[in-house]
Amino acid sequence: MRILYNIFRIIFLALFVLFPLHQSIGQENYAETKNAKIDILLAEDLSDIDNEFVIGLKFKLTPGWHIYWKNPGDSGLPPEINWNLPEGLEFREILWPHPEVAPLDPLTSYGYYDEVVLPIRFFANKTFSGDKSFSASISFLICDEICIPEETDIDINLSKLSLLDKKNSEKIIDDWIKRIPQKAPFNVRAQISNETFKISWDNLQRYESVYFYPEQNGLINYSANQIFKINNNESYLTIDRPIAFKEDTNFVSGVLQLSQNGSKNYFHVSSKLNKVSFIEVNKTKPLNFFLAIFLAFLGGIILNAMPCVFPVIALKVMSLINESGKSNSWKHG
Repeated sequence: MRILYNIFRIIFLALFVLFPLHQSIGQENYAETKNAKIDILLAEDLSDIDNEFVIGLKFKLTPGWHIYWKNPGDSGLPPEINWNLPEGLEFREILWPHPEVAPLDPLTSYGYYDEVVLPIRFFANKTFSGDKSFSASISFLICDEICIPEETDIDINLSKLSLLDKKNSEKIIDDWIKRIPQKAPFNVRAQISNETFKISWDNLQRYESVYFYPEQNGLINYSANQIFKINNNESYLTIDRPIAFKEDTNFVSGVLQLSQNGSKNYFHVSSKLNKVSFIEVNKTKPLNFFLAIFLAFLGGIILNAMPCVFPVIALKVMSLINESGKSNSWKHG
C-alpha cells in the first residue's frame, strides 16, 4: 500500500507542478485560498517556559468539500505544514480529530467536511526568547467531485490576539479537542492473514454498529464491507485486505467508532498484529438463483391472495372487458 500511497503522492505533486496552484499569501493569523479560509486560534498564555501549549489551525472549507485525515484512505493527501519557528519553540504533534468517511465510488477516503480545527501541540523550552511571531507554509488537497491542490503562507503573531480572541478560541479548541479519540478503556486484539484483517475486543457494552479507521496504509481494502459480529463475550470486525499494494507490519493502531442509539463514541486503539494463515469470515451467503426465482414466484402468489389486492384485480378485469368492446383499441398491461 505504501507503493500506492507514493504513486498518489507523485500524481498530486505533479498536479502542483503542471496545473495552476490556487495560492494565497496570508496576513497575520489568517489566510485564504480559493476553497478555504484558515484562522489561527490560541486559548492560553505563552509566558511559561518548559511548558506545552496548543494552537488551533481552523479550516473553513467551501460547503460540501473536504480535506484529508492523517491516513487519507484510497486517495488524497493529509495537510502538510512547514513551520518557521523562533528559537526555543518546538513543534510536537497534530492532534487529529476523528475523521468521517468520504466516499467517491469506487474509492473510500477519510477526511473532514466543511470545517475542521486541527489542535497542534508546541513546546516552549528553556531557550525560548518569548518571540511570539513565526510563520507556516500550508499545503493541502481539497476535494469534492474534483480535487484541487491549494497552499498558502500564514504569518502568525500570537501577541496580536486579544483577550476576546483567546476567549472565543478557547471554546472552539475545547470542542475539537473533545473530538480527538481517547485511549480505549479496553484492550483489542488484532490478526491478519493474506486475505483478511480482524480486530476484536471483550464485550463491555454491546453496540449496534462499528467502524475501524486504520492509521497504517495497506492493512485493509478501504471500500470493503466491515463485518461486525458478536460471539459470546467477544465483539469483532473482519475486513477484506487489498488485492495489491499490501503492507506487512507487526503493529496496528487506529480509531474505533462504536455506535449505539444514534450516538457515536470514538476510541484510539492499538495492538500487536498477529499473522495467521486463515481467518474465518461470516459473510452472508447469496441466494441460489433458482431459489430466488421460486421465492419471487411464491411472493407474487401470496401478494395476489391478499384481501387488499382483490379490488384491484376486479377493476383490472372490468377495464379489459370495456377495452375489448372498443374498435381499434391497443391492449396494454
